[in-house]
This record gives sequence, C-alpha cells and structure tokens, in this order.
Amino acid sequence: MLALIDQKKLEEAFQLLEEGKETFRSLEGKLGVSRSTLNGWYLSRLEGKIEERRKTLAEIEAKIKELEGFEREYAAKKASLEQKIKSLKEEVERPR
Repeated sequence: MLALIDQKKLEEAFQLLEEGKETFRSLEGKLGVSRSTLNGWYLSRLEGKIEERRKTLAEIEAKIKELEGFEREYAAKKASLEQKIKSLKEEVERPR
C-alpha cells in the first residue's frame, strides 16, 4: 500500500502532522488511507529517525573518544617537553 502513495507526498503530510497543522483524521481523508495505517507508517518513520540519530550519536561518541586520546597524548608530550625545558634551564643556570 505504501507504494501507492508518493513517498514525497507522505513525508510532506507527516511534516504537517509534526507541525500541528494536520491530524491523522485530516490526513486520512486527504490521502485516502486509514488512520491506523498512517499511524503505523508514522511510527515506522519515527523508528527510522531514532535509528539514524543513534548511529550519529555513536559516531560522535567515537570521535570524542578519539579526541580524548589525542588530548592524553598531547598532555604527555607537553609534560615531557616541560621537563626537558626545566632540565635545560637548570643546566644553563649552573655555574661553569
């Protein structure tokens, strides 16, 4: 049945539904599909959006972990360089 309705038209209808400009009852008449069918399609659409957002969140979390790794690496190198600088300053300040 989903193939009988243009996907773009259905997306536009669901957008209006989300904006509060339409109801399932009004869409039922406009699209010629029962409210229960529209509700099922809408829930399926929402589940798809949730899954997309979960994937995006997982990608963001992975990038954050990668950045945290870089941060630890930077901190370790910074500490090492600061120690070398301190050592060199002490060497320069030592009387000859």
